[in-house]
Amino acid sequence: MISRSSIIRYLPTLLLFLLLIVSFLPFYTDGSSVLYPFTKSLFSRICHGISDRCFEINGMSLHLCSRCLGIYSGLFAGSITILFLKNRMTVLPKEDTCL
Repeated sequence: MISRSSIIRYLPTLLLFLLLIVSFLPFYTDGSSVLYPFTKSLFSRICHGISDRCFEINGMSLHLCSRCLGIYSGLFAGSITILFLKNRMTVLPKEDTCL
């Protein structure tokens, strides 16, 4: 059985992964999908979605603007990095060695 601490540890990474996958829905469909308008309305709550600032694929803009896409991609990359490096980094460096 999966422990509660491991669920809490992996949940933010999983949610960011799902957010990025769903934001690229125009890559997977041509806009005829029933999910596209629903997901577009959900993403409008976290991003303005102005079409001039969004990447376009097949004539349809992505759910996230380029700025928000960069922010969430960076958060996802950081969370993946933390998952792999958390076990290796057990001791913090001394204050005088930081700079």
